[in-house]
Amino acid sequence: MTRNTCTRRLVAVDLENMAGTPWIPADWSATACSYLVEALELKEHDLVYVAGAPHNATAVCAVAGALHGQARVKRGKNGADLVLLNALETTPISALESPTAPVAEVVIVSGDGIFTGVADRFRRSGYRVTVVSRPGSLHRALAAACNRVVYLSIPGQLSRSRSSQPGREAQSR
Repeated sequence: MTRNTCTRRLVAVDLENMAGTPWIPADWSATACSYLVEALELKEHDLVYVAGAPHNATAVCAVAGALHGQARVKRGKNGADLVLLNALETTPISALESPTAPVAEVVIVSGDGIFTGVADRFRRSGYRVTVVSRPGSLHRALAAACNRVVYLSIPGQLSRSRSSQPGREAQSR
């Protein structure tokens, strides 16, 4: 019996960081989904976590549902960051190293420096690590910990970038 193997991504989305605002209109979620699917070429089998504050739960749940992912909400300072860190750090090895759908890339959609340690650990463990951030919002240490940086087109908005691609790739290593 032959097994088909397809790689997938582990994706963590800080929706408020992506939007560039602490208050996300629920109708913006469709824009966010379209952008993420197109810019990152997300597939149904990717492992996706979407997080935000409880007052943005409608948008967080809409994006997570559309991306076949899990919604995470947490109130307080760095609430979304903390639940995403927890999701990244506690993803079971069996999910990361699945014989039929192993994770090949970790994608962090946030520019916050709090993700530097986990990004570095994944990269040192052999995973390709990509960070997606708004220009001017990416922490230097996080950028240095990743293999690839993709900038969102316009700070606070999800629109096509100046290039033909939805996200502008800044570096690869």
